[in-house]
Amino acid sequence: MNFLIVLYVVAMRIATFTVIPFIYAVYRYICMIRNYDFIKERKGFGTVKRPEGVVIWVHASSVGEVNAAFVLINEMRAQCNTYEVSFLVTTFTEKGKEALLRRGDANVLHQFIPIDSDLYVNRFLAYWKPSLAILIEAELWPNLMMCTKKVCEIVLINARMSPKSFKKWQYAKESVAYLLNMCSVVIASSLEAKTRYEALSGMHVECFGNIKYSAEKLHVDAEMLSAFNSAINLRPVILFSSIQAREIPYILATCKKLKDTVHNVLIIIVPRLPNIGKKILVAASDMGMSSILRSDGAMVEAGTEVYIADTMGELGVFYSVAKIVFVGGSLIAHGGQNMIEPARFGCAILIGPHYFNFADIVSNMKERDAILETSCTKLYDDIIYLLSSDEVVDALAYNAFCYVNEKLNVAQDVVANMLESVNV
Repeated sequence: MNFLIVLYVVAMRIATFTVIPFIYAVYRYICMIRNYDFIKERKGFGTVKRPEGVVIWVHASSVGEVNAAFVLINEMRAQCNTYEVSFLVTTFTEKGKEALLRRGDANVLHQFIPIDSDLYVNRFLAYWKPSLAILIEAELWPNLMMCTKKVCEIVLINARMSPKSFKKWQYAKESVAYLLNMCSVVIASSLEAKTRYEALSGMHVECFGNIKYSAEKLHVDAEMLSAFNSAINLRPVILFSSIQAREIPYILATCKKLKDTVHNVLIIIVPRLPNIGKKILVAASDMGMSSILRSDGAMVEAGTEVYIADTMGELGVFYSVAKIVFVGGSLIAHGGQNMIEPARFGCAILIGPHYFNFADIVSNMKERDAILETSCTKLYDDIIYLLSSDEVVDALAYNAFCYVNEKLNVAQDVVANMLESVNV
């Protein structure tokens, strides 16, 4: 075993009996938690009954990975032709749990991922007894992987790696290779990620594309959509989607210019995290823009200039009412957010220069004239350019829609390869 991993295992074992109990005691006191399931699950205790039969464990850190997990689960069900297998999905965040529970699938259970201590992980594994462990994207926890390998096979799906992560992992290449080689199968989300994983691990890595291509189109509530269409009443709509907190100043500066120059424009801002909605509201109001929050139950009015959709599960409605969409997380070094979703709605998409988490997708879309790259300084001008030409907007939207619909079978190929390579 690699020295760094041994050091990590020892440190986590010590922390299990010292630091971690103290942290959770303080957390429990400060937050005054009434439901202690979160703490129990993080310590490896099961809080729901394990179903009889085969359980496949899928780890999906947060919302994006949970959506990918359901693409995977549905495809596995289709190819195995059975719903008798139960799935356990673990997440790291509360938002991930909420996204899973909204699906309402009785055969998909949720638990929070145990802390990466061998005591907690072994307790978790002893209770759930998974027949297969599927890790989505890039979750390489040493204790989790070493303990799980003794119980069942591990598969890493939709694995991605940014240039920054690749450079960082070079300093611990032996440790990373040791962990990656515990996986029976590694399937990368892009050719760039495949090359990086192979360079680090020395193992063969498959690539069929990003399984998010195969995700279902976001849900649209017909009644809500009708209400918004009536309220908007043919006004030009610009949607800023999945906006990160550090992007707010750039977005609002653009919004102020749009409000001052585009007659009757309606700006919709969907923050990546709903809890920054009020911050956006205050900042927009201070800049003289008439703004309201979706979470207050407010509907668009004639005088509304900025509508802040600080809710979950309604993004499909906003993609339906906006023809021009800027995808956030890309004006700052965050890596970008999912541009496949608005493409499926036939939106004309803009994205900032920092899209390294989706570099292959953006590169392919740019080759097809299916996305427009912009920047903090160009964002306003690029939106004005699109507003001035319905022809350009329609072409961008059509090309994006065609591109993503050509990729719908990625999950089918991923699951077929995985099932050929493991024993469940």
